[in-house]
Amino acid sequence: MNSIGNGPLARIVKSAGARAFVLPLSGGAALLITRLITSEYGPETYAVFSLAAALPFLIPMMDLGIGSAVTNAAAGLPGYPDSFNSVLRKAQRILMSVGASLGAASLALGAFGLWTTVLNLESSRELNWSIATAVLLIAVSVPLSLGARILLGIRRNAFVVLVQGATSVVNLAAVTILFVARAEPAVLIAVSTVGVLATNVLLNWVALRSPAIRAARAYKKSSKRGENTAIWSTAVPMVVVSIALPFTFQSDRIVLGWTSSLEQVAIYSGAAMVFLPVLSIVQVAGRSLWGDFAEARHSGRDVSRLFNQAVLLSTFLGIGGALGLIIVGPVIARWATSGIVDIPHSLYFAFAGVVICQAIQQPAGMYLTDVSGLRFQAVTTVVTAIASLVLSIYFASKHGAIGPVLATVVVLAFLHVVPCLLYSYRRIRNEGVRRSQLAAMSVSNGSVG
Repeated sequence: MNSIGNGPLARIVKSAGARAFVLPLSGGAALLITRLITSEYGPETYAVFSLAAALPFLIPMMDLGIGSAVTNAAAGLPGYPDSFNSVLRKAQRILMSVGASLGAASLALGAFGLWTTVLNLESSRELNWSIATAVLLIAVSVPLSLGARILLGIRRNAFVVLVQGATSVVNLAAVTILFVARAEPAVLIAVSTVGVLATNVLLNWVALRSPAIRAARAYKKSSKRGENTAIWSTAVPMVVVSIALPFTFQSDRIVLGWTSSLEQVAIYSGAAMVFLPVLSIVQVAGRSLWGDFAEARHSGRDVSRLFNQAVLLSTFLGIGGALGLIIVGPVIARWATSGIVDIPHSLYFAFAGVVICQAIQQPAGMYLTDVSGLRFQAVTTVVTAIASLVLSIYFASKHGAIGPVLATVVVLAFLHVVPCLLYSYRRIRNEGVRRSQLAAMSVSNGSVG
């Protein structure tokens, strides 16, 4: 089951390949969108379009972490269909309420002409309603985002990566149609988030039509367990992790802006432009393990062999990504910055260290996705974020652009990666001991009988 050919390890490779495939497509689509809008509508319209399109990313997780419970429940199928149905219904009700509230708030801001005030834009009735419509599309997407979480649970992460990577392509198609139709700028801005809605609609449709989910939903017995508590007990730490971990990676520019110079910010940004896509490949590759580890929890299956193999494979992918970053990164960054920004090679090595750390941690991060595991990760990520910020401020003032990255490597390794690995190995060992004890008791009871 754990072979590279057709098991969990294969899904890691497929997810990494899917991400590597869609990265140039989404990047190219984004460039074409920029070209079309700036040439036809001007830079101001493009700025507002980009601002509206970025609004979904202000929410750390569109499902507010509730999807983690859905992923864990879906991983238990075809067993426990009553539990899955109960979790899914509760999650849908909560997110429908959230989406309805968000949509109502957006329309209210639009009606009172407040969106332009909130975003510090020139007052305009058309612009207010355009942004209100764009946010309304996001609101509709909120409950639909559970489709991706279901597919992750039933081990179809590579498909999710491909579809989500097509968001920019969908936006490009919408912009092209409106460009040909000579639509007004307000219409263009209104559909700036259509890609998010379209991909969530597709993922939700595919998830609900998958055989495992259709069979589970046909199961009529109602669960009496308290899954509502389980939803929030995983959702809260999941949101904490989803906020704290990106903060560790994304706060460096702000730190450099305060403690160093704009030149150092430019140097950092030039290298980070190459680093972030590599990091995303490592992250989505490891994410495919979530469903496998969750399924093992449901069945009581030993995961020690899978965990060890996953750590080795993920580390190998991380080293490969780090080498690519070191070798190819300078060429891409030099072309992107027209050779104006002089980026030292040491900065690429530092970013490579972050990639390797994150790759090593991914299997542990996906194994620790039950209530106690997510709570443990929430603690380590918050401690990591705080310590990284403090150390980054000190290192940035001394070493410039490379300072925050070195701080991240050190803190990430010792306060997040090592603790998560040690905690995972201890849990796996304890689970093995419990299984042995239960087996011995079963044999003993059988002998007595």
